[in-house]
Amino acid sequence: MKAESIGIIAAIIILAVAIAGCTTQPPAEQPMPTPTQVFTPGSTTVVTATTPAPVPLVGTTWYLVSFDNGVVEAENVIPGTEITAVFGADGNLTGSGGCNQYFATYALGEGKTIGIGAPGSTLMICQSPTGVDNQEQLYLAMLDGVESYSIDGNLLSLMNNQRYVIATYSTEPPTM
Repeated sequence: MKAESIGIIAAIIILAVAIAGCTTQPPAEQPMPTPTQVFTPGSTTVVTATTPAPVPLVGTTWYLVSFDNGVVEAENVIPGTEITAVFGADGNLTGSGGCNQYFATYALGEGKTIGIGAPGSTLMICQSPTGVDNQEQLYLAMLDGVESYSIDGNLLSLMNNQRYVIATYSTEPPTM
């Protein structure tokens, strides 16, 4: 009987240990994301990023917030227009220039360097809103000067050879 009691006690202890090992631990507390405000030089646009991890460059639809058009620094996108960029895994850049669809090739280099080929586009004439055709031409010309990029949360910055930001995009579509 003594051996049976020891066996029963050992079985109870083994069962208790097994049950204790199956319990779940409370999830680790996740740190709250820190909001980041980006002020584009010469612009009144403020974009707030609250995403804790960077969004990938490839496969994300990026919405242009402002760009350096070569005439006036950091021009905001004309209200009522939407300029996008999608960097495909196949090395193709596609999007809307605000009026026409555009396409180009791109190549990533070491670090955060990028080269964008000369863009082509469809040839629709858009007269509304006022200035959209000119904005599109300036935007497509700006792409030729892109040499590097950075992503901070949900914001993409394209920079020229002097690491000056010439375009700022967000993953959030503009409110119209």
